[in-house]
Amino acid sequence: MQKYAKAFLSAEKSMARKWRAGCATSPYPAEVRVTDVSASIYKKRYASVTMAFSSDAGCGGVTQQSARSFTIDLKTGKKAKLSKFVASTAGVNRLATLSALRTQNSDCVTGAVTARRGSTSSLPAPDAWNVSPKGVRVWFNRYAIAAGACGAVSALVPWTDVATSAQLKGKRTSRVYVKDLVDHGDSFTGAIVGMTVQGKQVARFDGYLFSEAYCTLGVRTGKKVRAFDTESASRYVFNLSGTKGAPKLRLGKGWRLATAKELSRFRSMGVGTDALKFCRL
Repeated sequence: MQKYAKAFLSAEKSMARKWRAGCATSPYPAEVRVTDVSASIYKKRYASVTMAFSSDAGCGGVTQQSARSFTIDLKTGKKAKLSKFVASTAGVNRLATLSALRTQNSDCVTGAVTARRGSTSSLPAPDAWNVSPKGVRVWFNRYAIAAGACGAVSALVPWTDVATSAQLKGKRTSRVYVKDLVDHGDSFTGAIVGMTVQGKQVARFDGYLFSEAYCTLGVRTGKKVRAFDTESASRYVFNLSGTKGAPKLRLGKGWRLATAKELSRFRSMGVGTDALKFCRL
C-alpha cells in the first residue's frame, strides 16, 4: 500500500518540477502538499485510497488541486479498476454521478456540464475514485468540470444509484402506454409513456405523440426505480407494479397498454417504442 502512496507523491512532485521549468526566472520553488487522504475497506476485500494534492510550481501564485487514487484487491494483491464496481460510461451511471456532483457541489458544478455523449461539455472520466460501503466517491481535478476557484471537486455516488456492466445486461422488455389516443389516419394525438427494462437499468419517456418527451434513466432495486432526468440530472423516483417478466407501471385512470397494431403503426411513423433507444445518452 505504501508503495502506491509514495509513487503518487513522487508523480505529483515530478509534475510540479516540470511545470516549474516553464517559468525558470521565478524565484519561488515548486511545492507539493497532501491536503486530504481518504481510505476505506469495501466488502472486507478492497482497500481503496485517494490522495488529494495542492501543487504550486512557484510560477506566480498559480496552483493546481488534483487527486490520485488506487484500489487494491487484498485477495490477489492487484489493483482493481473502476469498471469492477461501476459501468462508469453507461448513461444511467453518468447521470447518477452528475446528479451527485451537482447536489454536493451546487456552487461549482452547474448546467454547463452535461452527461451527453459526444458533447464538448460532457462529463469526463473521473481523475480519481475510491469505494466504500456507502458508495463510490469520484474526484475531478481543478478545471476539469468546475471553475478554478472550486479546486478539485468530489462527490459520493450511493451504490443504490449505480450498477455494474453485468447488472445492466439481460432480457430487454418494453411497454408503451397511451391515454386519450385519437387515430387521425395519417397520425395520432394523445399522451404516451414508454418504459424499457434491461437488467437493473430502466428507461422511461413521458410526453405526447409527435412532440418532445421527458426522459429519465435509472436503476431499480426490487419495485423502486431511482432515475434521473436526462436533461438536468434531477432525481425522479417511481415504483413498478411488478418485477417478473415485463415490469408494469401504474399510471392512473385513463391509461392503457398500446395494442400491437398501434405499436406497429407508431414505429412506421417514427414514434419510438424502445425507451432505452429513445432516451439514450
